[in-house]
Amino acid sequence: PKCTIFEQMKHNAQQYPDLPAINFQNKKYSFSETIETIENLAKALIAIGIKKGDTISIVSPNTPQGVFMFYAINRIGAIANMIHPLLSTNEIQQFIESTDSAAVFIMDVVYNKISDIRWKSEKAPKIIIGKVIDALPFYLKPLFALKNKGTLKTNSLHDIIYWNDLIKTAAKSTAQLPSCTGKPEDLAVILYSGGTTGVQKGVMLTNYNITCYAVQAFEASGMDTVGKRCLTVLPLFHGFGIALCVHTMLSYGACIYLVPVYDFNKCNSLVFKKKLNFLCGVPAFFETLSRHPKFESEDLSFIDCLISGGDVLPVKLQNRINKQLKKGGSKAEIREAYGQTESVTGCCINPDFKNVIGSVGIPCPDIESKIVEIGTCKEVPLGTDGELCLSG
Repeated sequence: PKCTIFEQMKHNAQQYPDLPAINFQNKKYSFSETIETIENLAKALIAIGIKKGDTISIVSPNTPQGVFMFYAINRIGAIANMIHPLLSTNEIQQFIESTDSAAVFIMDVVYNKISDIRWKSEKAPKIIIGKVIDALPFYLKPLFALKNKGTLKTNSLHDIIYWNDLIKTAAKSTAQLPSCTGKPEDLAVILYSGGTTGVQKGVMLTNYNITCYAVQAFEASGMDTVGKRCLTVLPLFHGFGIALCVHTMLSYGACIYLVPVYDFNKCNSLVFKKKLNFLCGVPAFFETLSRHPKFESEDLSFIDCLISGGDVLPVKLQNRINKQLKKGGSKAEIREAYGQTESVTGCCINPDFKNVIGSVGIPCPDIESKIVEIGTCKEVPLGTDGELCLSG
């Protein structure tokens, strides 16, 4: 589809207005509520001076506010600069300033990472702070407040606006939200990758990169996603998380269960408590899941799709999980995929119709690949080591 990331998600989401789109600690947001919140937030960003082509850095664990901000930025034609919240203060500052970010969205639980920063640029970015407690269901708020005592210590030199105040700005504004003016070829997202050198580099992805990936991932999964539930523990700042576990799922009618911090006991229990259908993760996650007592003894027929990426999936683990799935009544098998941030995320996957143990599968739809002699474009024979070339 020749459209923006937001347009792709909204077009599909409008078909399922009452279905749940986001679940965070058991607080639910329908697709209609999600779209409404995103458009109000987009209106608020315009009201505080953010415009098309500006960059906004997002420094957030997996929270509803982080997802809303990602789409609101795209809605107004701005660029989302996705930063790992556990990076050092110097790295976070570098990624904010090197992209000339007009604003930074950051959750209160990680604000201390930037609280002492003195901006080197002439025009300091606006700081938008979201609070985790605002995203929780009412019955969890007292417990969270008890565990997180103390006031948020902010830097008086920072131009700060809180999430709730930002939303109120939209409510007060009489300006109409302009129509989407973004183009498929516009830069939309910056993700960071160590690449081949280990030094973090910003990978510049367009709307078309992400929207094409969503279609490719949906087709490659071979599954019906409408009304299904996806574990979203992979982080927003990673292609695997934002492109597959958020955007693809929301664009095809699934509900994403956002997990802000990975705790294998809580995460594994969530899979069984909520009977999550789509499980995407790194091999270490599947290793702990396979050791969960319920994975060995209970009904697993609710599991429709398991995708492993980010590292080599050991053959022994793959065989063990597939055996457990079959015993539990699931028709799924764990499927290994391969990808890199430069290709948004996964570019090869074992298709649902042929899962080969020990292989990363075949290219996703509309992706071509070949293996060549290093430093050349000459293809090598089957079984010969070489360099992987991709065209998407």
